[in-house]
Amino acid sequence: MTAGDIDAYYGAQRRELDRLTVLNLVASAEAKIKGDYFRRVGDKLKDTLSIAYRTWHGTLSPQKQLRPDFDESGILDLLKQTGVMDNHIIGRYRECLRARHWVGHGRYWAKPAEVDRLDPVEVYLRSDALLRALPN
Repeated sequence: MTAGDIDAYYGAQRRELDRLTVLNLVASAEAKIKGDYFRRVGDKLKDTLSIAYRTWHGTLSPQKQLRPDFDESGILDLLKQTGVMDNHIIGRYRECLRARHWVGHGRYWAKPAEVDRLDPVEVYLRSDALLRALPN
């Protein structure tokens, strides 16, 4: 291999590592949000978000109650509708979801622009902002 070939190879490996890191960061934040959702529903908390979660949870089929939607018409929408956090934080995190879905679901459709635009540091900051904005 030439020096250029080696640089290209390591560049490709670094991009792949960054993509997998983004996937992990976004999925970890999603897991934390879903865990909070199930805690609020199960413990029957009395705050605005918990009440909204329980009301929505009651409308779901038994199968959906076990695996509720997260993004569109799901948990993130309830976070937005209840006004418990800045909608801008939710929107910035949602941009990360497109990159996560593309990497995590096999990359069989056109690559979203977010894949090349969002690096792991930016995704970490957005995920962290979402988790810190979540009410106790």
